[in-house]
Amino acid sequence: MKSIFRPPLKDYLNPPELRIIDSGYVDLDTRWNSKNSISPFSCFYIVESGSGVLIHKGKKVIMEKANAYLIPSGTIFDFSCPQKLKKLFFHFNMLGGDGLDVLRNVQEILYCKIHEDELSKIISLYKESSFSSSLELRHIILNILSRIMKSTSIEPVVSHEYSPFVKNVMAHIQENLSLNLSLSETSKNFFVAEVTLRKRFKAETGLTPRQYIEDLIFFKAELLLTTTNHTIKEISSALGFHDQFYFSRRFASRYSMPPQIYRLRVKS
Repeated sequence: MKSIFRPPLKDYLNPPELRIIDSGYVDLDTRWNSKNSISPFSCFYIVESGSGVLIHKGKKVIMEKANAYLIPSGTIFDFSCPQKLKKLFFHFNMLGGDGLDVLRNVQEILYCKIHEDELSKIISLYKESSFSSSLELRHIILNILSRIMKSTSIEPVVSHEYSPFVKNVMAHIQENLSLNLSLSETSKNFFVAEVTLRKRFKAETGLTPRQYIEDLIFFKAELLLTTTNHTIKEISSALGFHDQFYFSRRFASRYSMPPQIYRLRVKS
């Protein structure tokens, strides 16, 4: 068989995993407001009625009926409701093969118009809470997200087609994630010298294995801080830190705030 056309889209044809963390159908008032909000997951809002305000880097976006809004993970923004706002929300991560959120570099508020019948369908499916309705709703969400992403020139961090060796190393690191994960032991598991593992991994990912481990560790720290009630000590211990104060210092240097403040800002 002769191939007529093979565009370089294989990285995109294996889409990232959409992992919905939380959702809700809410009726809000002026109490819905916060400044400098940030989270390790993306916020996706579908407005049924009323209005709200989103602000990022001084740019104001008015939330209106029959519109969908995406605030990608890691975006710092203000939100408020002048009077009333009824919306459906989803908090999610879109994870690539490397275990990291592919939207982490899209730091802007994006939105698009949705049809009235589409809005009614989304709310109806959400209220049904059945397996078939959730599959259909998931399909619609992905469709709207694809339309929203067309409004920006910023490309998500889509994972490359890594070699089987690097994919297996990534999987091993994700399954055994810890600050104390030994590269020496990891290289032995794959029957290569440590220097070989380092060179091959960096050549394909642009990161050293240690940089990749730390990116995953702090991403997981963000999720644990915001989706669980574990103490800072419990989280630092689970991630391989022997000293919670060292964990807090490292976290603060990376996010410009200690983990306690980060947790409060996200949960607000």
